[in-house]
Amino acid sequence: MTFRGNFMDLASHYIKASDEVIVKEMSSKTVLLNVEQGTYYSLNKTGTLIWSCSDKNKTISDIADEMVRCFSVTRENALADTLALAQELAQEGLIEVVENPA
Repeated sequence: MTFRGNFMDLASHYIKASDEVIVKEMSSKTVLLNVEQGTYYSLNKTGTLIWSCSDKNKTISDIADEMVRCFSVTRENALADTLALAQELAQEGLIEVVENPA
């Protein structure tokens, strides 16, 4: 999935984990396995926070707010980083960015 137009408009959207992903969370990172592709991915602490907020009825904007609370980062950078990771994860088929959390 590639975001078209101004991807900042997606701040009010939600992240939904794909059913084709197996997740193993460790102390400071998360390992994802895309079952369909057989590919592993590793997320650092920031990515782990973003992943852990998926499927919890939090918008991308809410997730950015959580990043501001947990890390020394500005709201603008947190939102940009959250959107960038969401785009990467969506392109790899690990998540969907949806308008409604249901």
